[in-house]
Amino acid sequence: MTEKLTAKNLGALNESNTLWAKAKACLPHKERIEAESLYKQAIDKRIAAIGEDDYSVSQLLDELGALYLEMGRVEPALEQFKRALALLEKNFYAGHYYLGPVVEHLGDCAAKEGKWEEAETQYKRALDIFDKTLSGDHRFVFITMHKYATALRHQSKFTEAETVVNKALKTIDSPLGPAEEFRFDLALLYQAQDKNPEAEAQYKLAIEGFRQRRNMPRLGTCLESFAGLLKKMGREKDAKAMNELAEKYVKVQHGYEESEAFFPSTLLRA
Repeated sequence: MTEKLTAKNLGALNESNTLWAKAKACLPHKERIEAESLYKQAIDKRIAAIGEDDYSVSQLLDELGALYLEMGRVEPALEQFKRALALLEKNFYAGHYYLGPVVEHLGDCAAKEGKWEEAETQYKRALDIFDKTLSGDHRFVFITMHKYATALRHQSKFTEAETVVNKALKTIDSPLGPAEEFRFDLALLYQAQDKNPEAEAQYKLAIEGFRQRRNMPRLGTCLESFAGLLKKMGREKDAKAMNELAEKYVKVQHGYEESEAFFPSTLLRA
């Protein structure tokens, strides 16, 4: 945007900024319907003020899409992400950082619908962008590697998935972590290949990591998966105890006030 704003357009831009801030303020309180309305108004006023080619319009569209995805509304989310990506591809080169999060979100839409081949393609593209535009230990890189490995695992591409996970572990296995997410990934990969002793070892490492970080939701999920492995191995008593423990942590997580970031510790690294 190079042209000078008129007083009317400047007023609309300021209104858009206010609406945008209000929409974001709704998110921690799960006021999603109100946030949706505010985002839509912010987008309309911003386009009226400065046109749709400004990066901030794509950013708003991406945030609205993420809200829809959180609400389980994949189709409208996909519509917003595609619109945002089209604008970004029009105004920036194909490997620009701005495209990365939107491409990743397109992968999330595909994953939600079980379209793992499509998800793999989008996550791979996002990861390529992040690898070239961010430091190697940025949280976005690790989050996308996790998602990419998950898409590969769901297609039984175990060797490729294990390569991705081990690459992440080589970088992230430090006091800052969070290695436990990738230990969990390895456990699931080994379990899918009936490598039960290897899976059990990785589950135990992942569980310890989640406990240390007091990441209750992920700990509960990991314990449930571990219980499934134990049952598969014929260890019914151990499986029952693990399921009971998982239920305990699921109950504990309600009202737990901590960052919901999937990889909270990487906030220290980015």
